[in-house]
This record gives sequence, C-alpha cells and structure tokens, in this order.
Amino acid sequence: MRIRHALGAAGVLALTVLASGTAYAAPQKTARSVPAFYRLSVVPGSLKDPHRPLEWNRVRHASLRCNPPWGDHPQPGRACDLIARYGSIAGIRLQGICPHIYDPVTAFANGSERYQETFPNACVLRTTKGAVFHF
Repeated sequence: MRIRHALGAAGVLALTVLASGTAYAAPQKTARSVPAFYRLSVVPGSLKDPHRPLEWNRVRHASLRCNPPWGDHPQPGRACDLIARYGSIAGIRLQGICPHIYDPVTAFANGSERYQETFPNACVLRTTKGAVFHF
C-alpha cells in the first residue's frame, strides 16, 4: 500500500512539474521593430478649398526615421514615440485648444506611410498630431 501511495504521489508531483513548466515557459520572441522612414511636409492651403489652394512655394519638409529615431526632424524621438503609440500618423488624434482662425494647412507623409490631411490652421495641426508635424 505504501508503494501505491508513493507512486501516486510521484505521479502527482510529475504532473505538477510538467504543468508548472508550461506555465512558466519563456515568452515567445516578438518580431523586431522594422525601421520606418517618413518624408513629412506641411503646405499652406487646402486640398478642397479652391479659394485657398496649396502654396507649394511655402512648403516645409522634415525627414524622420524611427527605430532608431533620427533625421532632420527637430524632435525625432517624440515623433516616433507618438507614431508607435498610435500605430500610424493617421491614428494620432490628440486634443488641445486653438483659436478659430481659418488659415488652412495640409500635412503630407510619404514613405512607410502615405498620409494627407488638411487642418483649419497650423495650431490645430500641431495640437492634433503632436510632435510629428511640429517643425
């Protein structure tokens, strides 16, 4: 009878060790972050308002690369953090307060993501998209 209890206890111990082994298995490796490159542009004017056409002679550009962050963008780390947090430039929707002045600007991004959107003014662009278009 003692042998039967000893074997039963050993079996329970073996199952516990196996179960705990799977419970504490090392996490699976995730894919490394892929480097991302963006050519960002801010152009005064609107894509949709014929009275305020895009003024390409006043365009501002910045280059941004993420993973690791660098480029001629003035805040590459903050911009890349926002893109990573929200999943894309289009996904970034921050909130803030801006004056109700209609002086449209259009933001463009090419490279790892294609994006374009017109904002009522530069303050709304900077407030909504944070550091990404703050150059």
